[in-house]
Amino acid sequence: MRVVSIAFLSAVALLVSIQGTVANEVCISPVAMSPDFTLPNTGIARTSEIQVIEGYDRPFIEIFGAPILTIANRKLLVFDEPPIDRWNRLPPQVVTSSDGVTFAYSMVKPALYRLDTGAGQFIRESVSDTPGLVRFAHSGWRRQHGDRTSTKGRDGPIFAETDDSLAMFNDGILEKFSLPSDWRRSGSVPVHVPDVGWFLPVDGTVHFRRFDQTEWHIVSKIRDLRSVYGESPFDIFQVRYQADTSMIWLMLFDRVMVGRFRPEDAFPKFDYQFSGKVVVHQPTGQVLVWSGKPRTKDNFDRPKKYPGAPGLWEMTPGSPTPVRGFAAKPRMAGRVHVSTSTFHRGSGFTIIGHEDGFASFDGSRLRDLPQLGFKAAHKAFLYQVNDRTIVEAYGWLAEVMDNLDVRSISLPVDQPGSIGLTYSPGLGRYFLKCDNCSSVYVSDDLATFQPVRGTSEPIIALPGDMPNGKAMIALSKRHAYLIERCGS
Repeated sequence: MRVVSIAFLSAVALLVSIQGTVANEVCISPVAMSPDFTLPNTGIARTSEIQVIEGYDRPFIEIFGAPILTIANRKLLVFDEPPIDRWNRLPPQVVTSSDGVTFAYSMVKPALYRLDTGAGQFIRESVSDTPGLVRFAHSGWRRQHGDRTSTKGRDGPIFAETDDSLAMFNDGILEKFSLPSDWRRSGSVPVHVPDVGWFLPVDGTVHFRRFDQTEWHIVSKIRDLRSVYGESPFDIFQVRYQADTSMIWLMLFDRVMVGRFRPEDAFPKFDYQFSGKVVVHQPTGQVLVWSGKPRTKDNFDRPKKYPGAPGLWEMTPGSPTPVRGFAAKPRMAGRVHVSTSTFHRGSGFTIIGHEDGFASFDGSRLRDLPQLGFKAAHKAFLYQVNDRTIVEAYGWLAEVMDNLDVRSISLPVDQPGSIGLTYSPGLGRYFLKCDNCSSVYVSDDLATFQPVRGTSEPIIALPGDMPNGKAMIALSKRHAYLIERCGS
């Protein structure tokens, strides 16, 4: 029998561990800047964003104050290929059809492109040459109520507006679309709601028609806001329909309209509207609202307005119902609701910010979470990173565990300042940047952080992964970097 010493086995295990750690290390390295591009005087913005399209190998990078950029062959350069033009400073609108085909259209020069995944490039659609073409549009651009991490939709039919009409793009051709008489050029396009019909807001009036009908009906009317200094109620237009109860909710930016829609009805009938900050409980779709003032109001608004006392209400049939349990008050900044909420997968509850901290909603009752209250004075907020629920305040970070206990996350610097935590699906790691960090830090488990290898200027943004998932983009004020596995 061969005898192997414990010391030898330990040494081998240690060597394997070290080799595994080295193999899994990540490095940061600069990306060359194309000589035909000059950064604006303000540099790269902290709010820079990246848009990645499945099946396409170039990201769209928006740094604001400059043309749309991309990274190709480890070089940062101006994006000058379809579906946008070199002089275009707006990213394209990307739409995925019901059969999974990806389209994109320019926001300045009207042209529609289809992604050829085999060739890895966008092909111009012939409808782009339609005489009198003014623009392409779709209704999925609007934000939706939900988590802070929620994004704008990429679905919904594409419409083309010409000098005298609106047409829907279908199977490569444009089909004329009937509209209510008060629709005007450059207005909203119809919103497609499965199993219900078409909704179309026009200057505060919401029209509706079923898919199998041509007649439009007015279902609500409110005063709209047209100003560069304020948000319109129609900046959010989200419909939820519950077929088994015939309940329907029309959620705008600052209010919810509640009613009924039965299969035999020509149009939904809304019983009331309730103003305030909207919270949606994901497991059941229940719609809650912090009572508040609408952005606009008019004596002729319909349906009727239901005035609610301060607090959290559920939008129930006929009239709203105060949420049972903990009597919470909303978190406010002046007259603006700043309460955040997020769905906590571990418990199945929605965690909702309030004046003194956070509470959980289980579909029936609201319960205070005192363990999350001690950072309320520091304006803590919630968000999702990968499958974890994070609570963050200035210079402080914690994870909300499955049992709703709080685990403080030990940060690699004593006074980090403002924090940014993100997750790279391609690298399978969490990454941390902060105002006072000399490096970007990486973690497997949010328990310990290590600096990435390599040097960089202070990183101000980690907008996301490259399309191939093998690297994450990092931005400083004047440069771009790639974070990837060392030796890649």
